[in-house]
Amino acid sequence: RRVTRRGTINLNSNASLPEKVAALAEAGLDSLRVSLNSAQKKYYTPYYRPSGYTFADVKGSIRAMKDAGKFVSLNYFIQPGFTDSFGEFESLSMLVDEYSPDMIQLRNLNMDPEWYLRTINFPAADTAMGMHIYMQKLQKRFPQLRYGYYNPPLAR
Repeated sequence: RRVTRRGTINLNSNASLPEKVAALAEAGLDSLRVSLNSAQKKYYTPYYRPSGYTFADVKGSIRAMKDAGKFVSLNYFIQPGFTDSFGEFESLSMLVDEYSPDMIQLRNLNMDPEWYLRTINFPAADTAMGMHIYMQKLQKRFPQLRYGYYNPPLAR
């Protein structure tokens, strides 16, 4: 960043090291894209199987970037039936309320859905609202939140 102010420096990350993220933000990192399959620790952990970090560290990295006034995207993996469940919607809403990410990049979770739901121990009896209603509710609750698929260039 010392060489030029041009362009956007982005890091795609599991966001496992909040102290390092804070140092990178101070050194000129503009944007962080954090990979998540869930806004709930109980579903995040069996999917990512973190080694040497916790879900709290992931949230700490988001906090570090936002405290530095930087841009944060959630690289949010979508699995209909899970993502649009009422519990996941409320958990994501609480995460957005508390950490104020700027964007959610919706990604198809391209894997066997039965294996995924079994792996994260998602209860089969849980109900979902449907992805269309989910998106409507998310956009209504968070009109400032951007949605997309790619890391956007940031204006200077």
